[in-house]
Amino acid sequence: MEKSIKGILHTPEHFDVIIIGTGIAGMFTALSIQKKLKILMITKETLKRSTSHLAQGGIASPIFGDHLYEDTLRAGGYVNDPKRVRILVEEGQRQIGKLIHWGVPFERDQEGNLLATREGGHSEKNILHCKDETGKKIMTVLEKELRKNDRITILEETYVYRLKSFADKKGSGGGKVFSMLCDGESKEFCSPNIVLATGGIGGIFEYTSNPEGNTGDGIALGNSLGAATKNMDFNQFHPTYFHGNGGDGFLVTEALRGEGAVLRNVDGKAFMNEKHPMGDLAPRDVVARGIVEELQRSGKGDVSLDSSHMEKEFIKQRFPKIYRKALQRGFDITKAPLPVRPVSHYMMGGIAVDEIGETSIPGVYAVGECACTDVHGANRLASNSLLEAIVFGGRAAKNISETFLEKNRNDSEQRLLLDCNRSAKPKEGNDFSWSVKELKDFQKALKKETQKVLGIIKEDGLLREFYSDQELALRMFDGASPPKNWTVEEKRVFYEVNNQLIVTCMMTKAALERNQNIGAHYKVQGKDNSPKRRVAVPLQNEKK
Repeated sequence: MEKSIKGILHTPEHFDVIIIGTGIAGMFTALSIQKKLKILMITKETLKRSTSHLAQGGIASPIFGDHLYEDTLRAGGYVNDPKRVRILVEEGQRQIGKLIHWGVPFERDQEGNLLATREGGHSEKNILHCKDETGKKIMTVLEKELRKNDRITILEETYVYRLKSFADKKGSGGGKVFSMLCDGESKEFCSPNIVLATGGIGGIFEYTSNPEGNTGDGIALGNSLGAATKNMDFNQFHPTYFHGNGGDGFLVTEALRGEGAVLRNVDGKAFMNEKHPMGDLAPRDVVARGIVEELQRSGKGDVSLDSSHMEKEFIKQRFPKIYRKALQRGFDITKAPLPVRPVSHYMMGGIAVDEIGETSIPGVYAVGECACTDVHGANRLASNSLLEAIVFGGRAAKNISETFLEKNRNDSEQRLLLDCNRSAKPKEGNDFSWSVKELKDFQKALKKETQKVLGIIKEDGLLREFYSDQELALRMFDGASPPKNWTVEEKRVFYEVNNQLIVTCMMTKAALERNQNIGAHYKVQGKDNSPKRRVAVPLQNEKK
């Protein structure tokens, strides 16, 4: 990181491409840009901290048959865009080929043939994997490729808090990126191509499989530019997460069920076969709701995932990370069931993009989980997230490469720098009126209520009340800035909570407007149409 910052302080503020986010979508996009373009990558964490690193199961691959297209549509409730799904399937293997070429060690048999596993919603085994650490293995390889590419500058622990677009009616794109470095210094960069690859929204929930930093920043930034969004009520909950104590929980890959593990209720009964023909391997929305029904019936906080009937050495070899993590927490999954429950996992909605990943704002792209490509429909098919990231990240990179004209580079740079100089710097608002403690307390309460109201089964009355609360809370941030004497970490909390409110407001509004229960959206009227206020907003501190 030290090398990256030192380098950037002596280079112009203009870059040919700026990518915000360094998960698999951001990295793959950067590495797929063919021309020798000058690229800046910004991440608020480090390269080793992203949701992509946590992906266990694998990456869906179309090489094992013709099932992926239909399985994707069926899991998504057939509200997916069939043309986009066809793109996913037809271009998927070529992009997976890049991963293999770069050195991703997918599992193979003794003859060197790729091995596949099966997960929920899939008709057959067609998921490539690196034991149960697929995401980590892929990201390690991509990071290595990034580090040796001298045209790519990386800024870690740098927070992007504002975007400004200079797109005009003629279609010329580009804009300015406002960021805060880890030492508190503010930096501005401009580019004709800005790619949002910031990941999902799991961090706005009390319980999630995502890193806490996934607070929907990219969606909020795109929204601030006026970029269209879509399907914000389609948020997927992964059925099997071990909660543990003190934040030491971990995700339990669906591949364990694909290899034979069984969900059981508190009575030890396997219950999913009664709820769906595919049983434990039904689509995630069905399994998550099935678990909720069992929890409501029993009044207990967990069901269990039982792999004790499976061959011990196979579990230890195939799922070494899960076996080790469970053992460290007192559970031997070769001998006894593991308690699990659903948690917020993946956003199918997001910033609406076209077939090349471009948003409604010229020159601004979105790839990965912050984008809505219309591939996943109402419910993402297991292991399609990594595939979508590389397919549409690759398409965005191809378009940027083909449309960028070397001969116009200087003109483009001069135009953007002139626009940057002409544009007024964002006005410093009034100092935010809450203390840091009040802000963090509010963030904690907001996560808890988001969990209740925007959970697996939503209630119409609670949604309406929650939406009113959010609109009220957003007024507290309007025209405000974090006090100058706050630390970098405290200022980041300010921007993240503001983004959380923007995103939950969008999700709540979308849930209120959709009356058809489909996929991850499931809403009931509720017994109480006049619920008590869910989130306390300290109005006594509001600026007059």
